Amino acid sequence: MRKLENGECVDIVDARVEVWKIEGEDKKTIDVTTNENELRYEVKDLKEGNYEYLVTKEGYEDPEGKGKGTFTVNQGKIEPSSQVFVNLVKSPTPSPTPDPVLTLRTPAPQLQKKGTSVSIKITASISNAAESDFRISYTWKWNGKKEQSNKDAISKPVTKLGKNTWQCEVTALGNDGKKLTEKVEGVVIGYQSSGFEMTLMKKHSKKELVDDVFGKSSGITVNKIKKSGSYLEVKNNSLRANKFKKKLSVPLEDIRYDKVALPDISIQVAMHLPLNVKFTKKNGGRKIVCAFSKDLKKIAKNKKKYGIKNIKLKVWYSKNGKKFIPIKKAAEKFIQPTVAQKECYMSNSKRVKIKKFKVQITCKAAGGTVKDQMKVTYK
Repeated sequence: MRKLENGECVDIVDARVEVWKIEGEDKKTIDVTTNENELRYEVKDLKEGNYEYLVTKEGYEDPEGKGKGTFTVNQGKIEPSSQVFVNLVKSPTPSPTPDPVLTLRTPAPQLQKKGTSVSIKITASISNAAESDFRISYTWKWNGKKEQSNKDAISKPVTKLGKNTWQCEVTALGNDGKKLTEKVEGVVIGYQSSGFEMTLMKKHSKKELVDDVFGKSSGITVNKIKKSGSYLEVKNNSLRANKFKKKLSVPLEDIRYDKVALPDISIQVAMHLPLNVKFTKKNGGRKIVCAFSKDLKKIAKNKKKYGIKNIKLKVWYSKNGKKFIPIKKAAEKFIQPTVAQKECYMSNSKRVKIKKFKVQITCKAAGGTVKDQMKVTYK
């Protein structure tokens, strides 16, 4: 039997290790951790005495130095119900040293304006080893073509709309000859901030705008287009210009590529009038009738509502389709769209053989003076 430091005693009984509380019969569990999954004691030492009772003896020296000792004896009966067993817990086997691991952080998809340069940087890290023990190299590809770069970053001009792909293979060569290789790839979405055109009073689909800004089949979705005051109405998946402005800034929000959120952008929309006019020859070409689109006639009659002032047209004719001659001002008044629902006409009493017409419309609106070529058709 052996006394423990906390006043308890330990014994081996029937191949079991038992721990006893001397004062009282309190029961207690002690977890013991050993590398060999066992608690070793010398049995001969533990069983010396062969006592029926547990006995602890405390001895004190004679304070007067006369060679006599004073002993105090405490004893308590051992009951089976008071037995407490030691729980042996095997210590974990030391894990082997893990292999080094090369980890790359993948940059998120990026939006980049067409005609500007994008920078892409790779962050490489090595775990379970000192990075100074490795030499890291980089191999890049941009849109499938290998780049002459061995750095952790490249800068490339974005020359096309939509998806531009890149790939980087990272190799870490250790001083001990161990080689680690990982690949990472991503996309840069090219977009144009201007170029989309709208016609006053005409509906345009949101898909048309997205295809124009990001290119067809770009994989981009735009979930929110903000209306711009009274100029632009956004409803469901369509846009409609209700008032004229030469250039209109339109915010695109909640832009996503493959469910990944991208930054919001603003684009410049160019607005046009409905520029359609048809020329028809009558009476053997002595009378030329011009008919404007209904929308243009409506706008001309309600200029203030649509934010338009001073609509004027200039007309040229060509005999050979190459050289154009301006029509005299006296004749221009007959082909102004303000002539409401009536057809406008010009007299060609000399029966000049006319092959083509060219019509230019000029007006004033928010954003400045507008000059546009009309679309001419013939009958």
